[in-house]
Amino acid sequence: MGGFSPPIGTTATILTADGYLLYGRRNNKVVFHADYLHTFGGALEPGNTGAPGQLDGFGSIQRELHEKLHLEPADCAAIVCVGMIRDRQIWQPELLFEVTSRLSQAEILGRLDLTNDEEHCPIEACVAQPGALAGFLPACGLVAPVAVGSMLLHGWHHWGSSWAIRAARRMTQRPDKTSKLQQR
Repeated sequence: MGGFSPPIGTTATILTADGYLLYGRRNNKVVFHADYLHTFGGALEPGNTGAPGQLDGFGSIQRELHEKLHLEPADCAAIVCVGMIRDRQIWQPELLFEVTSRLSQAEILGRLDLTNDEEHCPIEACVAQPGALAGFLPACGLVAPVAVGSMLLHGWHHWGSSWAIRAARRMTQRPDKTSKLQQR
């Protein structure tokens, strides 16, 4: 690392009104994690300030969701900061948010022009249920470390630590063993 600090990222898992978790497949023009599944976000910017001398992570994630998914503040029923993670590949700390949308998966996708060089194309969805997310993790190909952490943290918060531990173990299993674990 040179003589600078990496920016603090803000990134979100989106839970749609009809019960899906949304993630984006980053295009091949991004600098880091091209073609990886990722959460939606960016970084705190100088304009993301609250009270004097304080940064506003919630304002940052709202701006990022507007830029990436065309979500307005009124489209979000809840925005909760659920943790912080650091991507060891790019050394960037990330504030992890979970955003509950008032919009369905189809309504969110209907706002996007996926032919217009969006950063995330395609958008991938998983039913927000324990078995579905546990199977989605090892099956969806390349996944950025922040997205893995975000998925595991979502499961931890909603289905408990034992779910998160089992899901993390499944991710490290060989494909022939994974199918046996998923049947349990």
